[in-house]
Amino acid sequence: MSAGLFIGEKISIRAVRQILDAFPGFVFCKDREGRFTMLNKQTCDFYQHEEHELIGKTDEFLGHSIAKSESFRQTDQEVFRKKKSLRLPVNFLEMKDGSEHWFNIVKSPVFDDYGNVDQIMVACYEITDRIQSELELKENEEKFRDLFENVSDAIYVIDLNGVFQESNKAGNLLLGVENAVGRSIAEFVHEESKEAPLEYLKSLDTSGFVKDFHVKLDIDGDKRIIEINSTAIYNEEGKRIG
Repeated sequence: MSAGLFIGEKISIRAVRQILDAFPGFVFCKDREGRFTMLNKQTCDFYQHEEHELIGKTDEFLGHSIAKSESFRQTDQEVFRKKKSLRLPVNFLEMKDGSEHWFNIVKSPVFDDYGNVDQIMVACYEITDRIQSELELKENEEKFRDLFENVSDAIYVIDLNGVFQESNKAGNLLLGVENAVGRSIAEFVHEESKEAPLEYLKSLDTSGFVKDFHVKLDIDGDKRIIEINSTAIYNEEGKRIG
């Protein structure tokens, strides 16, 4: 028999009720027609209804779209049919008031004493805070990338071997290349400054930053003197990586 929940005489309905109301997430049961047969306190509070107002109702009553309700119905029926639990991908719900919520959802069959499935139990774990943090981080990364690419100063990320790992538009323009990533800084240094990269890296090792460091470049015969201001990059273990 597949994993699921058995409801019989060995455990009282009252005890089950107390357990479910103490559960930090949303828990509710539905019959084969998609009607709610039980909802814990957290679910009722979230939808701002008393339980008796929701018993016998379906997902549409909660304000879910027709498409979302149909999606829920299909996964409900899959649990009834296969008689085993189903974990859904992260689910997004937009409520009547316009608020947005994300959930992890697990649907499990509820077996009676004879092994029949006439209900399913749905457990929802809200992960809205985590998702919003991830979205904010992504937005900040995109803003940083936009700033990095469009600032007028040349900006590079160089590893310990002097190889470019990142280069913005101004940086590529300064070096006269379409993309400096993967190329060595030594390719662009004038003969008179051939020791400069070693001095530069040594200074980073000593202080963690370099200010007003001058290097002469040779860009296809065009000699340029540039001023470098740099900060060392460290990994999580505190080891310098660039």
